[in-house]
Amino acid sequence: MTGILLPSLRLHNLTIATWRVLAVIGEYSPLSAKELAKKTSTDQFHVTRALAVLLNNNLIVKDQDLADKRRISLSLTQKGHAICNQIAVELSNLENLILNILSANEKKILFQLLDRLDDQINHKIKESSQKY
Repeated sequence: MTGILLPSLRLHNLTIATWRVLAVIGEYSPLSAKELAKKTSTDQFHVTRALAVLLNNNLIVKDQDLADKRRISLSLTQKGHAICNQIAVELSNLENLILNILSANEKKILFQLLDRLDDQINHKIKESSQKY
């Protein structure tokens, strides 16, 4: 499925990993790199690499947090918003194409199952982070 998006991602010098980071910043900004790593379930090293690419391509900006001067907040630039929206539309169209084979009830069941799996993953992540 991601192969279908590759031309669009390449057009904007994005990988799947940098797209994921861009999308999360778009949805939750402003947020810190630490919050970003947590929301993407990605280690700090990979987040830092993705941020460097996004900054270099002028898709995001780093601003000093007004409430906490030690904190850096990440948000999308106008260009970042445009690219994020364009790829989100492509993903939505792709999702609709794929899900068209399911009835409304089947989609409902699928989304309920995915929500349960997501809840379980989040529970396990939280559980394992409390051990350390």
